[in-house]
Amino acid sequence: MKEVTLDEARTIIRRVLGYGHESVIEHACFTFFIEGHIKEPVSSISQTSNRFLYSTEHEVCRSSQIRVIFIKPESIEKQEELSGLFDDAMTRCKTVYDTLRGKGVPPEDARFVLPIATQTKIAFTMNARELKHFFMMRCCLRAQWE
Repeated sequence: MKEVTLDEARTIIRRVLGYGHESVIEHACFTFFIEGHIKEPVSSISQTSNRFLYSTEHEVCRSSQIRVIFIKPESIEKQEELSGLFDDAMTRCKTVYDTLRGKGVPPEDARFVLPIATQTKIAFTMNARELKHFFMMRCCLRAQWE
């Protein structure tokens, strides 16, 4: 293999991609850390477990009392009545979770009452081909806001 300049590499990659041969960009990988909600599945992913949620930045909380953050869509947030209804539902889910844990239900079973609105943290790694596909799917104007 001969060494190529950055400009030569760009030219080669553009030409090969122009032919539809995207496998060449599978060798470049990227890792991202996201906090909030995950929508699109990706190849290599690590996600915080609702089995062992965190009460502080680095302390795993195995007790019944955990810190849970819920994500509220703007369409609900901007309507006071609906916002209150949402908050009540999330509070009820958290209360039921705490009650189940307090009664000895294992966290992996108690977490079933936590809604999809529960905030999570993820790290994912994907190659450039997957990243291109991910952006095509998630940056589409028809994609859901999250």
